[in-house]
Amino acid sequence: DDEYQRTMGALFAVYWLMRLDTDGAAAFCFGVDDDWRPLSAESTSPRRAASEMERRRAFFEEVQWSFFQDVLTSAGLLADAGGDAQGDAAGASARPARWHNEERTLAMLALTAIHDIMKVKALVPTVAAEHGSFRGYAAGEAIHDHDVALGYVLERYPGALPSFQRLPKAQQETLQFTQGKMEFNMGWLVQAE
Repeated sequence: DDEYQRTMGALFAVYWLMRLDTDGAAAFCFGVDDDWRPLSAESTSPRRAASEMERRRAFFEEVQWSFFQDVLTSAGLLADAGGDAQGDAAGASARPARWHNEERTLAMLALTAIHDIMKVKALVPTVAAEHGSFRGYAAGEAIHDHDVALGYVLERYPGALPSFQRLPKAQQETLQFTQGKMEFNMGWLVQAE
C-alpha cells in the first residue's frame, strides 16, 4: 500500500540522512542491495534507465549534504562534539565529531511511524463528551482530519500509542506540539515541500 511505502521511505530517509558521514548519502541516492549494503552509480542491479541514474548521480555529487545535517542539527537530532543537541558540553570529549541525540532521534522515528495511523478508519477517534470540543470538532463527532485526530489521541489518550507513551516527557511534549500547536505535516518534510 502507498501509505506503508511512504512511511518506510521516510524511516529510511531519516536513517540515511543521519549517516551522511558514512554511507548514508549513497544509500539515500542509490538505495541498498538485498544485503542492505548501499548501492552506487556503478551498480548493475536493479536495472535503471540511464537518465534516472544520471539524475541520481547528479544529485549525489551536487547536493550540499551539509544543509541536511544543518536541519537535523537544528532539530536537535544531531550535534557536534562541542555539545549535545540541547547545548550541554558535558562528556563531549568522549563523543565522535558528530553524534545523534538518542531521545530526539527516537521521538522523530516514533512520529514518522505513527504520523498517518489515523488514516485507518477503524482508528479514527470521536471526541469524548468529557472533552467538550477539540479544534473545531464537537463532542460525539469523529475527527476525520488525520493530523488533528493524531493530536487528539496524543493529548487525550497517550497510552493508546505505546511508541509515544514510552518516550521521555520532554519528547512527548515536542510531538504533541508538532501535532497540536504547530500542525506539522510529516508529508511536507518527507516530500521536501
